[in-house]
Amino acid sequence: MFLAVLATSPLAAQDRPAGPLRPGEVEKAPDKDEGIRLRYAFKDLDGYTAEYRIQTILRQSKKIELSQGGKEARKEGQGSAVSTTRQTYTLKFTRDKRGKARVHLTPMRVEATIEENGQRTRTYDSKKDKLPPKGLEGLAARLKATAILEVNRLGEVKKIRGVKSSLREGYRKNFHQFPSRALKIGKGWEDKTKQPMPPFGNLHYFTTFRLKEIGRTEEGLARYTIGAKLLVTYEGVSPTEASKLEITEQQGAGHLIVDERGLLLEEKLNSKVVYLIKAVAGRERHVVQTETVRWLTNLRKSADDDK
Repeated sequence: MFLAVLATSPLAAQDRPAGPLRPGEVEKAPDKDEGIRLRYAFKDLDGYTAEYRIQTILRQSKKIELSQGGKEARKEGQGSAVSTTRQTYTLKFTRDKRGKARVHLTPMRVEATIEENGQRTRTYDSKKDKLPPKGLEGLAARLKATAILEVNRLGEVKKIRGVKSSLREGYRKNFHQFPSRALKIGKGWEDKTKQPMPPFGNLHYFTTFRLKEIGRTEEGLARYTIGAKLLVTYEGVSPTEASKLEITEQQGAGHLIVDERGLLLEEKLNSKVVYLIKAVAGRERHVVQTETVRWLTNLRKSADDDK
């Protein structure tokens, strides 16, 4: 899913993702035993370019409670940060002589704002600013650099060319991996990712997807609404015997909408994780909240000058 996502101000009406399915639009699940097989139909997407917008709001707060000390010590241990990122990128679908899918992914624009303790500290708009502020160099480095992805029908990214190896993992997230088996309404699959948290270990994110509804797009294509739920677990070794990390609260849910070609039309996911780091001197309470939305803004026939 290429990057994370959101803006603090409301989206303009023309920028908002498509709404929920209209009443009467949902169809019954197929009667066939095999159910629905979600696949990327790259043969049908060949020669098209899709444009997406993706937004992420990441809210983080930390509170340090010391074993000794009064209110002043606790106050000095508090802090919060909010980062808002909005990105535009294109996917150009092609196939090589052997018929294998080649997807050309090009980030076009990045807008970002970072606030610390309620004060705006850094902003960036690649359309207006030449150099990004500290902390946003990674996003700016991807701009106008086209990555070429070899993707199979299940969404597995087999090869990535055109970008540095250190940046490739983020590009894989642009495609959800569909299950090989067929699905009926209420059935689904699971995906997992790992986030390192040195020196404590790793957080594991388990996302369960379930087919919820089958409808039709305005063009008459089958449209699938897929629910998503998130579970986070911790695995690792504390850096010292006296320190410990513990997840105390978590929640996460959202949905995907794709058409019969596997083309992503809309994606939303909100999550919240609260964890404690305990030590002899006291403890730290961390709250991490993420709001993500991605949607298709345009699908057009590829021009000769498209990257």
